[in-house]
Amino acid sequence: MTISEIELAWAAGLFEGEGTVTITGVGGDRPFTRIRVAVSSTDIDVVNFFQERWPIGKLYTWRPSNSKNAKNATMWYLSCKRAGLFLSEILPYIRTPRVRKKIELALEAQSLRRFGTHVGTDYKSKQFELMAKMRELNKRGT
Repeated sequence: MTISEIELAWAAGLFEGEGTVTITGVGGDRPFTRIRVAVSSTDIDVVNFFQERWPIGKLYTWRPSNSKNAKNATMWYLSCKRAGLFLSEILPYIRTPRVRKKIELALEAQSLRRFGTHVGTDYKSKQFELMAKMRELNKRGT
């Protein structure tokens, strides 16, 4: 499916406000990292928009436990290379500096993973440095 410029701009705007991007460690001693993006909403049409345009994603639905009147929420998410492809497509439409920086960090982590060997102290230290920067940008109130 070809995604129009208007749809990319809309997706980027929604992602800026409601989405998240993270770099997580994988493995017992965290030998490598992966990036992950997600958009959650109680409006299934919003989540379906992402799944229809980026069907490489996965959906997860849950009912919040903090209220008996709460609506079901659904999350659309991507990991690793798929997340990098999505982020590369929306990056030109991202306007807030903090979100741009988070996307750039995630893409850098993914590029290192793609060309890295997952061994060696240089690779690991760079990935952990990127993870720390991402955690700082993802703190509430930042």
